[in-house]
Amino acid sequence: MPKAGQNLTFDYFETRVRPDIKTEVSMMWEGPRTRYCYISIIFTPKAGRYYQFKLNEGPGDSCTSDASLIERGKDGISWHLTPNPDVTYKHNGPTAKKRFNNARFEDPNFHPDPELYPGTAL
Repeated sequence: MPKAGQNLTFDYFETRVRPDIKTEVSMMWEGPRTRYCYISIIFTPKAGRYYQFKLNEGPGDSCTSDASLIERGKDGISWHLTPNPDVTYKHNGPTAKKRFNNARFEDPNFHPDPELYPGTAL
């Protein structure tokens, strides 16, 4: 699949999609203290097109997503990203609120047993 000049050293996955079939792409970010964020994007792929979806942690209490088309440049060699206007979002749009998978972690003074929750020690 073409890369649009990005350094794809983060978690990156490629998959084939079938044209003209409504498709859902779901992405989840998981952070410290059981915080997570979840966004689902719905689109109908077109034959011969390339798509990229990205989930960004985002500032504060939210995360955001980007839905892009990967298109060939005018020189016929390079590739670039353009926003994909033909997507919808299953829930609240391209931004979602970060939540706690375990409500006890909402209290910043909660200190769980590190053997039960590795990596959550303060």
